[in-house]
Amino acid sequence: RAWARASRDQSMQRHLVTLQASAVQDSQRELMAMQERCFEFQARLRGVDEQRAERREKEHAKALGSLQIQYAELELSAKADAQSCEAALRQASEANSAWEQRCE
Repeated sequence: RAWARASRDQSMQRHLVTLQASAVQDSQRELMAMQERCFEFQARLRGVDEQRAERREKEHAKALGSLQIQYAELELSAKADAQSCEAALRQASEANSAWEQRCE
């Protein structure tokens, strides 16, 4: 029974890692789409008069910088989450091995 629970716990941990990886990928795709929209916006600005375009491009660069910071923070958070999940998986695996040895 304990072995089954440890196995189930390990399976749940793997599922959690998969879900977190999927969420990170979704967030990365969303950020990339936002960047693409920003680049498209920059391209449209080139048709506006020079002074106004310069002002808006500076604003856009600031917004893009903010997006890049958010992306980097998300990436760091995802790495930390992945490391945490890997540690939990290791613990579950060790517990599983211990139960297997006891059962033998």
